[in-house]
Amino acid sequence: MPATLSCTISKIAMIPSKVNADIIAEYREYMCDNGASERHQNNALKAVIGYAKFLSENTTFCDIAKEQITAYLDTKINSTEQDPDKKWITTWNDNLHRIKHLFRWLYNQRGKDETIPVHCSAHSPSKRYSNSCWQSFKIYRIKPTFDRLYFSFHLPSFEK
Repeated sequence: MPATLSCTISKIAMIPSKVNADIIAEYREYMCDNGASERHQNNALKAVIGYAKFLSENTTFCDIAKEQITAYLDTKINSTEQDPDKKWITTWNDNLHRIKHLFRWLYNQRGKDETIPVHCSAHSPSKRYSNSCWQSFKIYRIKPTFDRLYFSFHLPSFEK
């Protein structure tokens, strides 16, 4: 039987890093305030809590690098004998999506102005944005390697 939202929320306290636990609690409040369904909250929290437990006690979400995220995601890879249909790719991508969502929220909430491991869809800029704003973005193409995606994205400083 799947875990309920209240059970998942109670697991936030078991995260080794108090800072990460506080960030996840704030992230949950954000999802509640924006009207996210309980199912969405539950699935997002399970993925983020799993990642927070993977990190060491001294590592916060503000201090991580892309390699730490891919190291966690690579723990979701199963061998061909265990998973001949490669269904693990769905889990890998789902966790990636949920972790990216946390970091986007964290960047927007905390105003962190440095490179963080998220991917931005490379659509054309809207005419309402100045070209100088969009020129400062460094978007790299997604490179499929061994049935998984690696991503890189630099968030620019918008100070004038």
